[in-house]
Amino acid sequence: GSDINRISSEPYRECDSICGAGFMISGELFDSMSGFEESFFYLYEESDLSLRVKGRGFNVLTAFDSHVFHKESATVGELSPMYTFHSVRNHCWFVKRHNVGKISFANGMIRSLRMAQFYFRKSILNGKLSAAGSSLNGLLYGIFSSP
Repeated sequence: GSDINRISSEPYRECDSICGAGFMISGELFDSMSGFEESFFYLYEESDLSLRVKGRGFNVLTAFDSHVFHKESATVGELSPMYTFHSVRNHCWFVKRHNVGKISFANGMIRSLRMAQFYFRKSILNGKLSAAGSSLNGLLYGIFSSP
């Protein structure tokens, strides 16, 4: 394992992606990248931008001394149809666009399938049938369309 004292004494470390709740970028760089990809509306837009920034040779960093409190999905709810649809669809699109790291396209799409399955089961168990259907719709839309 890592020595937490050694890690926390570093002011920052390079990473692949930053969560949008704590995302900072210069206006000049943001504009030169054409901002967020609008088709990723709601989820994965910051991860997409992070990888595009890295692709242009810039560093993406996380600052260990920063503190961001973010209640994920507080607006629409984790098991809302909007959340389950966009979560699964945008994951498919993200995998298609970036084929992240050493994850092959097939493995990435299997992860999308497992995500849809997870939200489907969780939604059914919580009596949220429209969210269950939205997770499957997100999977189909993500597979058969592009951002």
